[in-house]
Amino acid sequence: MIKPPDIEDNTWEMIVAAASGNASKLRQLLERDPTRSQRGYYSMPPIHFAVLEGHAEIVRLLLDAGADLEWNRADADRLIEIAAERGYDAVVAALESARDRLQKLLLAEPRKDHPIHLAVETGDLARVRELLNAEPSLIREARLNGRRPLTTAVEFGHESVVRFLLERGASPTWPERDAEKGRALHAAARAGSREMVELLLAVGADPNGHADCGGNAVYAAKTLEIRKLLKAHGGSLDPYDLVWMDEDEEVIRRITADPKSAELGCGGVFTAVVTRGKHDLLKRLLHAGIRVPALITGCQSYLLERPDMFRTLLESGMNPDTCNWQMQTMLHLCCRGDGRGLPDKASLECAALLLDAGANISAIDDEYSSTPLGWAARNNRPDMVEFLLTRGAKTNLPDDRPWATPLAWAKRRGHTQVIEILERAEAKVQG
Repeated sequence: MIKPPDIEDNTWEMIVAAASGNASKLRQLLERDPTRSQRGYYSMPPIHFAVLEGHAEIVRLLLDAGADLEWNRADADRLIEIAAERGYDAVVAALESARDRLQKLLLAEPRKDHPIHLAVETGDLARVRELLNAEPSLIREARLNGRRPLTTAVEFGHESVVRFLLERGASPTWPERDAEKGRALHAAARAGSREMVELLLAVGADPNGHADCGGNAVYAAKTLEIRKLLKAHGGSLDPYDLVWMDEDEEVIRRITADPKSAELGCGGVFTAVVTRGKHDLLKRLLHAGIRVPALITGCQSYLLERPDMFRTLLESGMNPDTCNWQMQTMLHLCCRGDGRGLPDKASLECAALLLDAGANISAIDDEYSSTPLGWAARNNRPDMVEFLLTRGAKTNLPDDRPWATPLAWAKRRGHTQVIEILERAEAKVQG
């Protein structure tokens, strides 16, 4: 893995400890703050990395600290399935044991939000006061969707409850699920509530904090008045955001003044430019000397949506082995699919462009420990498997993990056509 420039140091330490199996370091981090077990990067919490590498002890430590065995990024397999596919029996046992305990608990008493959340949601200030008087720590209590009471109060427009929670010490910067710097200000700006925006800014809310993939509070602002207010408190829009807002001239102005700003946002300015099909802006950026960075931490696949623009980027000096923080190259991403075995002409075209530009056909990523051919086999892409084989892709590499070879992926997932193609190419299951 490569440390992304925008990741919190504590989050990175947790992920590295989980992935490397460093139990002593992990215990030390959790002792300082058990909630770190639930914080991740791009919707991947530390337990995800412990499962990927088969560290059963780490998995148990994280589960004991409150990690969610069901919460994983939306487009990934469930953790138990990941462990089972890789033959990590001890990890499977740990996850199944935790799941069984959870199911028994749910049968006895179904999981539900603490009453404080209902009181906040309905604006019952007297009940909120009563509950916090009895147990002050409830002010940090997260509900099942990851929201804290302050954010819930903002989302439901209960200003009196917001004021009370702030008086009691609630912070708008407490991390929430997919919002490392809190989402209360984002919610207030999106709702267009100037009063609540001012309240939150007065106690240190960060106007540049992102929520999910919805940008920061400045981008989410419902009115120009609120956007101006947020900017006055240090908020700003990345060139990436400005592309989505069709502020092309401002994109050029910002990047000319600060070329590094081109790398901000979800993967940088080019991901937005390509997915929006802004050919003229693409030419202007390239003419100004801006190039795609070698490391893209998000939204990489946007670059592949328009092969003609992707060709232009490669011809202008884009590294054909550009990858994300988990060493997933653009060629890996060309090999994605929905498992139905359908051909994808655009991704084949982009794959050819990459290989013609010198992309490494045998690159190994960190998440699946697989080559692009392995990805194509895993995702049931017979068209891509055939193409990569004609371009010299090897069916097996000396250091392949047994579960990560192309044929192993295809057989486990029952991709009959891919299996036939690989066996004709004399592919093997290692082990």
